[in-house]
Amino acid sequence: MRDPSDSDDRKTLMLYKEKLAEMERLMDITDKRTYTTMSIDKLERELRRVIEGIRKLPAKHLLSLDAVLSNLRRAQNELYVASDLLNSKGKSTERDSRSFYKCLNNFQEFLYEALQNF
Repeated sequence: MRDPSDSDDRKTLMLYKEKLAEMERLMDITDKRTYTTMSIDKLERELRRVIEGIRKLPAKHLLSLDAVLSNLRRAQNELYVASDLLNSKGKSTERDSRSFYKCLNNFQEFLYEALQNF
């Protein structure tokens, strides 16, 4: 007999997957020049909630729990760096802007990689 909580765990995991996919998709359609420290921090909080939730679920529902968590942690680190770049004092340089956009692109790539392991 199947464990009823097994179905609930799968549904919860699918909600997390959908949230990550939405975050990844938004990176393509949002003007990266409009990101603020507040919007980056909001993304990081949402990502942290997903990581916390995934850690509570059985690993058997994922292709690789380690790969998912590793990529999500990397994505989270990119948001930290992007937030730091926005918070740095002084006038932004082209190099800072390129670094910031690279962080956002890396964030998106790590989300994509995590999604491949669901």
